[in-house]
Order: sequence, then structure tokens, then C-alpha cells
Amino acid sequence: MPALNRTAQRDGLRRLHRNLGRETHNLSATPGDLWQQLFNRLQWQAPPGSQLGAALARELALRSSRPPRPWLRSRIRQRESEALVATLPMTDDYAVATCTFSPDGRLALAAADYRLTIYDLETRPVNATHWTGKSVPKAIAFAPDGGTAALVTPDALQLLDVASNQLTTTLEYEFLDDLHGLRTAVFRDGRLVVLTENKGEVTLLDGRTGEILGRLHAGPCAACAFSPDGRRIVSAGYDKTLRLWNAETGACEATLQGHGDSVNACAFSPDGRHIASGDLEGRVVVRRLPDGEIVSVCEGHTAAVNACVFSADGRRLVTAAADHTLGVWEVATGERVHRLTGHASQVTTCAIAPDDRRVLSGSYDGTLKLWDSGEAEETHDAAAHLDGVTACRFSPDGHLLVTSGRDGTLRVWDVASGCDRAVLEGHEGAVTACALSPDGRVIVSAGADKTLRLWDIAAGASLATLEGHEGTVCDCAFSPDGDTIVSASFDETLRLWDTFSGTCRAVLRGHDYAVNACAYSPDGRLVCSVGNDKTLRLWRVTDGTCRFALEGNYRPVHCCTFSPDGTYVAGAGWDNRVRLWTVADGQLYATLEGHGWANDREGIRYCHFSPDGARIVSGAFDGTLRVWDVAHATQLYQFEEPGAAHRYPACAAYSRDGRWIVAGFGTSLHVLEAVSGARLHTYRCSGGVSAVALSPTTGVIAAGESGGAVSLLEPVGFDCGS
Repeated sequence: MPALNRTAQRDGLRRLHRNLGRETHNLSATPGDLWQQLFNRLQWQAPPGSQLGAALARELALRSSRPPRPWLRSRIRQRESEALVATLPMTDDYAVATCTFSPDGRLALAAADYRLTIYDLETRPVNATHWTGKSVPKAIAFAPDGGTAALVTPDALQLLDVASNQLTTTLEYEFLDDLHGLRTAVFRDGRLVVLTENKGEVTLLDGRTGEILGRLHAGPCAACAFSPDGRRIVSAGYDKTLRLWNAETGACEATLQGHGDSVNACAFSPDGRHIASGDLEGRVVVRRLPDGEIVSVCEGHTAAVNACVFSADGRRLVTAAADHTLGVWEVATGERVHRLTGHASQVTTCAIAPDDRRVLSGSYDGTLKLWDSGEAEETHDAAAHLDGVTACRFSPDGHLLVTSGRDGTLRVWDVASGCDRAVLEGHEGAVTACALSPDGRVIVSAGADKTLRLWDIAAGASLATLEGHEGTVCDCAFSPDGDTIVSASFDETLRLWDTFSGTCRAVLRGHDYAVNACAYSPDGRLVCSVGNDKTLRLWRVTDGTCRFALEGNYRPVHCCTFSPDGTYVAGAGWDNRVRLWTVADGQLYATLEGHGWANDREGIRYCHFSPDGARIVSGAFDGTLRVWDVAHATQLYQFEEPGAAHRYPACAAYSRDGRWIVAGFGTSLHVLEAVSGARLHTYRCSGGVSAVALSPTTGVIAAGESGGAVSLLEPVGFDCGS
């Protein structure tokens, strides 16, 4: 193989350096995944026929035939902008509440959960130190010299010496009746503005003494900001207005209108001559002061604007939005200069460095990202849902994958190429579930719009809309012969539908509250359902009558499934127990106990039988996946992600041969040996894993994320049950 020439070397090193930065957060936790993480990026970036491409191909051949360790090869490119410089390592994947740069741009601060992280951006790799407090910082600000950082929590104002990482001052609040109603705060020149969400008040106080200087806003509001000279405060209201206040007297100087929805973010320009505000519709308005005249309107976000900040020269504006993107805009014209993509969930906060190029952003996906807004616009918008993936389903032959999303669409993917073949649109709200017919020709989807829809998978076209439910349809399934469909709804009923005519054969009534899930027995003669009335019910398909109403649950039941041989039916839910009943007589066979309570969230998310019916896997909000022996009604083992007890197992699936379990914990996708629970491999996704499936023929893993991205992962160095 010829050596790379100097130009190719420079290009290869540049790409390598950039992608190492983008994977810093993953490689700091699992450095052994260096090849996997870099190859899954570089494979898309090497120009055709380039020496970099040839080098990657040669290494791929070696690592495919004799891999030193198992790895997963991605068949779908990640969705992100070229402007992404680095994803900075956080100690956990809690949502980032706020972030900022130091006055000289050398340091970055970010707060997530109870932890503040300080990054030295001039070191390689970026050096991070952590400070842990008793409350979640809602706002952070540097003193002008950069030596002190002010942390505003629901309990106190604290001053942190950045060099020593030690607190120098703590001022506890004694004036707030509801401390945990604190939504946000700003700190400037020894003064503090506190915004309490529950009361809808903006309170101005002396940051040194805690003395209340004034209460400013007359209604609920979402954000506030100081003018650069500290003389004015702007507040953003749920009443679609901005209000300007005199910080000395507390008097309202102006009420500015022009938004069509609640105003969610606001900021002053560095010279104090402009105000920017963003609303829940995604619209950003820039006004000139003192007259409040609209200078420009920035349109492009498709969901709420959560934060906005001006560049140091006041010519550009950066916005963070719930559509998972940031926008960089020209203030004078409202033109969008850059659309920064890469976050897997809504972007909660943003900051811009004094050099007016580097942008910092934090998100609900638990990551802090550093961007270079001076990069040429180049966004790789890989096919993906615009909101969370609710289900992944392979066709029986494993050639196609169907995913459903909260964006109201389904997507059909070619598994071999990783390309999406069709986007199925028609639902007027989230698609909550989907299923494929046994012959792989028809898709049924359930929606929040109270309908089911039938689709021709080959043509990518709608076949029929099934109407009749009076509430969200939350689950659906085909019978084993494909002739009928069962659906479960929040309207307290199930319905049986004829697949070919689309007519309703029967309405199954008996649940007193919402029905959460449904499934067919292996022989197709029975349907099981579970609901908020704490019961599991078995129904006869022939006449739609209830055979058994199985009680014993203390709380609503979330999921249900039959054993592969039809002997048992299992149900699990909010009381953290898996219960097994014998189908023949409706008697309780076993109660599997072990899951606990954590983080004010409760309940088991799923339970699945192994293909041979000998075991059950369950996952709950207590952060554990547990595998149970059915015959002995005992726990075989439990698995939890090391060092991340708050990450709950949102989804799991058995391989077809039952040897492996693939489970999503937060952003991690774990491959476990099904009998022992030993972890074979972990893959880091860009966002929280919300749905997972394994191909019945090839062992390819499909993972859907809470942000809408979809991954198709090919096992290399191990057989994942094909």
C-alpha cells in the first residue's frame, strides 16, 4: 500500500483530530473502543478513492477477520454539523442546566444535576475538574476577572474560587417560601434576580445581604436578564410579552408585544441597544431600544427556543432550541448563518466565547458540546425521526427495519445499506406503536390521533385508516396468522380488526381505566391486556368475551406477554413485580420480586420471555435489568450500568437463539450473555436508547433513540444470534 502523501496526511490528521474531539466523552469512559468510535465516523468522511479510504479499508479487513475485541459497525451515519469541535466529558448524563465561558474564553463551566464542571479548553485533552454541591445550580456567572464563579441554586447563592475549587461565600435564601420553585436566576455586580416558577415572580435582591430590592413581574414568566450596565432588567412572560424594568426603582418602563406564544428566552446585546427574545413556537424577535421597534425576526427553529445569547460584537445571535439544534443568526437581517446539529435531545442552554467563534451548548441528552461557528456550513442530516423513536421492528426475513416515532411518522429502512426506503406519513400526532404482519407485507401503526393505519411495506403507501377508538391507541399486534389485529386504547377498550377489510370485528370492554398493552397468544385464540385498573385480562378472540380478569397487582400494569408455548402469561407494572399466571386456569403461578424504587420514579418498563420460555427479562426505573428463572420463580442475576444508577433500562430484546440480550441504559447499548449476564460489549449512542430489536436472520442490532436517531449496528467478532 503506498504511503500517504503530505496533503493526504494533513487531511487525515485533521479529520482524526476533529473526530477524536467529538468522541472525547465516550473514549474517556471506554478508551478500548477507539477503533469502533473513530471508524464509525471516518468511514463516511473518506473521499472515494482517497488514500485515507484505502487505509481504512485495509484496517477494516484485518479487524473483521481477526478482531482483537468485539465491536459494532454502524450502517447509518450520525447526524451532526461539521462545526462540532468536541463533546466534552460529563460525569453523568443528566440534563445540562446552564453553561458559560470565562471572560478570557479559556475556561468553560457547565452545571448538571448537583455537579459543576470546570473545563480548561486550552489543554489537550480538555482538563475537567468537578465541584459537587447540595442543590442543582440554576445559573452560573463569572466575575469580570474570571477568578470567581457565582452559583445560584434553589437554596443559596455561592461564590466559588475557580483556581482552588473551593467555596468562599454562601448566602442562604430565607425570603423564598418555595425554594424548589426556582426556575432561573441571573447574577451581576453583586445583585441577584431570582425567578420563581410556581409564583411567577421576578425578585430582585442584594446578593451580599439577601435583602429584597423589589418584585418585578406581575405574571408567570420563563426568563430574565440584566442589561450590560445593570440598570435594566428584561423578563419574558407566559403572556406573550417582554417587560422592561428599572433595576433601581423596580418600575415597569415598557411592555413589548409581538410574539404569538409564550416567551421562553431573552437577552440584551453587549451594548444594551437590542433585546432578543424567543418563544415556544421557535420564533426569535430582535428589538431596538429604547423604542422597542422590531429590527429582525429569526425563523427556522421548529420547536421552543430555550436560550439566546448575543456575540461580543452584537452582530450575531446564538439560539438553543427544543428541536435539538442551535441557530447562529445575523442580527441585522434575521438570516440564519449556521444550523448546528449534533445533540440528541432538546438544547437547554448556550453561550458564546469572547472570540465570537466558539459556541458552547448543553442539552437534555446529558452532553456539553463545543462548536466553531466560523466553520463553513456543512450539516450531515442523516435520515432520522424528528422526535423520539417508539418502536423498532424487523421484517421476518431481516431485510427491512420499520421504526415509529413521536414525530408522527414511520420509516422503512434497508438493513444492508442503512438507507431509508420510505417515510410513511399520515398520523396527526405521535405514533405510539407498530407491528409487521407475519408475512412481512403489511405494517400496522397506532397513534395518539386515536387511529390505526395499515401500510403496504413494499409500496410505502397507506392501505387503510382504522377509526373507532375514542382515545390514544397505545399498542397493537397482528395475530399469528395475520388475519386480525388487536389494539389497546386509553378509551378503556380493545378492538379486534379484520386485516384485509379494515372493519372492526369486536370491541372488548371490561377495563375500568386506560388499557396500556396487548398481545396475542401463540395459537392466536386468546388476547391478553393490561391497564391502569391494576388487572390483566384474557380474552377469547372468537367471541370477544373475557375469559379471566386476573387481579393481584397493587398499581397500574404497564406490559404483558405470553410464554412462547402459551402456558403462562406475564404482566408487570408500577408495583415493581412481575406476575405469572397459568393460561389454562387463570391461577397465579409466581410473583417475581426484587425491583425497587429510585429517583421518585417507579415501575417496570418491560418484561420479555426468552425464546425457549425458560427465562424472563425485566427492566425497571430502579436502574436494574433482572433475569428470572421461570421454573423455579427465582432471580438468576441482575445487571446495572457501573457508576450510573440513575440510568434505567428503557428497552431490551432477546436474540432469536436466546443466547444474547441487548439492552439500552441511557445512551449505552449493552450486549449481555443471556444465561450468565456477562457483558460482552457496549456501544455508545448519541442519545438515550428508547427502542431496540435484533434481526432474526443476520443478528444486526437496531436501536432507536429518544432524540429520533436510528442506528443499525453490525456485530464484528461475535455472532449476535443470527
